[in-house]
Amino acid sequence: MHVSIRIKGHLDLSWQDYLEGLEIVYEADGTSRLSGMLQDQSALYGVLKMMSHLSLTLLSLENSEIAQKERSLILLFEQSFSRDWRQWGSAFLARAPLVSSG
Repeated sequence: MHVSIRIKGHLDLSWQDYLEGLEIVYEADGTSRLSGMLQDQSALYGVLKMMSHLSLTLLSLENSEIAQKERSLILLFEQSFSRDWRQWGSAFLARAPLVSSG
């Protein structure tokens, strides 16, 4: 699932590894946005629990299952396209001379 979490204040970037690798971006209004992909709701719970231990003030939380489905489809397409392209490229190179004999 893709999540976007906004918190009060600027969280030090060194906490990124402890928050499931969510990207930390400083906003101009003095808040931080943590965003990225999480494995599941238990990973989200772990992030929220860590934020609670750090006494961070949660301002907003958005999650999107659609974004994950779209990413999965794009990845599937890229893998399929890459595989098909390699097969086509190999077949083409097997028939085409690499250097012109002209």
